[in-house]
Amino acid sequence: MGRFKGKDLYLKDDDQVYFGDNQEAALWYADSDLQLNHTLSGVAATQPYHLVQRQYVDDQIAIVSGTHYAGGMGEWKYKGTSGDSDPGNGNFKVDNAAQASVTEIYISNENDAGIDLKAILSNFDAGDSLYIQRTKDADQAYLYEITSVTDNTSYHTFGVTYKDDTGTAFTNNKDFLFVKLAKKITGVTDHGNLTGLGDDDHTQYILVDGTRGFTATVSGTDPIEDYDLSTKYYVDEQVATVSGGEAGPPGFGVFASARVDGDGTVRDSFNLSVSRASTGTYNCTFTSRPKDAYYSV
Repeated sequence: MGRFKGKDLYLKDDDQVYFGDNQEAALWYADSDLQLNHTLSGVAATQPYHLVQRQYVDDQIAIVSGTHYAGGMGEWKYKGTSGDSDPGNGNFKVDNAAQASVTEIYISNENDAGIDLKAILSNFDAGDSLYIQRTKDADQAYLYEITSVTDNTSYHTFGVTYKDDTGTAFTNNKDFLFVKLAKKITGVTDHGNLTGLGDDDHTQYILVDGTRGFTATVSGTDPIEDYDLSTKYYVDEQVATVSGGEAGPPGFGVFASARVDGDGTVRDSFNLSVSRASTGTYNCTFTSRPKDAYYSV
C-alpha cells in the first residue's frame, strides 16, 4: 500500500502506478529493477545520456556485406564546396561540386549528433574506402578511396580518389551517413618478401638450394630448345643400339636423327654416322625402308 511522506509517494515492492484512462501502462519496482509494461519512447537526442529513438540508432549504424571491416560513424550535414577549411561542427564539405571530380573531403571532428570522432577519423589509412550515403536514401550514395589523411585539430582533410556513385550530386544542408570500409587483409606483392622457402617441411617440393631431387615421375616434352626436358620416347627415337658380330661389347655406336612410323617405316631420309676406332668414321645416307630391314655400311 502506498503512502505519502510530505510531497513524496512511497510504494512497496510490486505496488504499481497506472497511467491512462484504461490503465494502459504500469510502472513498479520489483527484484531490484524498475519495471514498465509499456513501450518507452526516446527523444531526438542532443546529449550523450539521452534515451534515443530507434530511428536515431538505425541512422547511425550501417550494415555492409563483403570481406572488409565496415564501421558506421554517424551523420554529417553537407555544406557545399570550399577550399581546405573547417566546415563547422557536424558538417562536411568537398572541393568540387561534381561528385566524380572530388579529390578532397573536409569533415568536422564532431558528427551531427555532437559526438567527437577525431580518434576514428585519424584512424583512416591510405587504401581504406569511404562510403557516403544520404540518410535513409540509398539512391544518393558515393564511394571514394582514401589517399591521404590530415588532422587539422578541429577537422580532418581526406585526400580521395573517386570510385563510384549513384548519379546524383550532393544535396546542400542534408544529412549524410559516413561508413569506413577498411582494408582487412593484405598480401605479399613481392616474392622477395616471402619467408620460409628454405624450410624442409614439405617433402613433395624441391628446396630453393636444390638439395633434394624429384621423388616422383617427371614429365618431359618433345624438345625444341637445347635446355628442354625431353621425353623418353623422344630419346629412344634418336639413339639406336646395335650389337656387333664380334665377341665382347660392340665395337661401334650408331646415332641417328630420324623418326620411325608405327609400321616400322623410316619417315624420311636421314644421315647415319658410324664410327669405329680401328677404321675411322663412315657417313651414310639412308632413305625409307620397309619394316625390319637391315642396313649395310
